[in-house]
Amino acid sequence: MNTNNLHRVAKLFFLYLSIFILGCDFNSNEANSPATYGFSLEKLNEIDKYFEKSVRENKIPGAVALIRKNNKIIYNKAFGYADIENKIKFSKNHIFRIASMTKPITSLCIFQLIQLIQVD
Repeated sequence: MNTNNLHRVAKLFFLYLSIFILGCDFNSNEANSPATYGFSLEKLNEIDKYFEKSVRENKIPGAVALIRKNNKIIYNKAFGYADIENKIKFSKNHIFRIASMTKPITSLCIFQLIQLIQVD
C-alpha cells in the first residue's frame, strides 16, 4: 500500500473511530461556532471538498464525518450514498454495522500513531 493510500485509510479510520468511540448524541441540535473551539472554518470546508471529490470520483460511495470537542458537536455532515443501487443517501445519524471487532482496535492504534506524528 503506498503512502497516499495509507494516509487516506488512516483518515477514514479516524472518522470511523470518532463516530463510535466518542458516543455522540446525534439528537443534539446545538449549533457551535468552530472558532469557539479552535477550529478553522476554512479547514472544515476542506473536509467537505475531500469527501465530495471522493464521492464524485467514485473512490468511496459515501461517508459520515463528525468532529466533537468538549461534549459539543462542531462538525457533522453526511456525503454520498449508503445504498447506491436504491439511491439511499447517508444521513448524519446513519448506523454503521461493524463486521469484525478488529476494526475498532486497529482504528485506535492508527489514531494513536496519528497523534504521535502530529505537529502542533
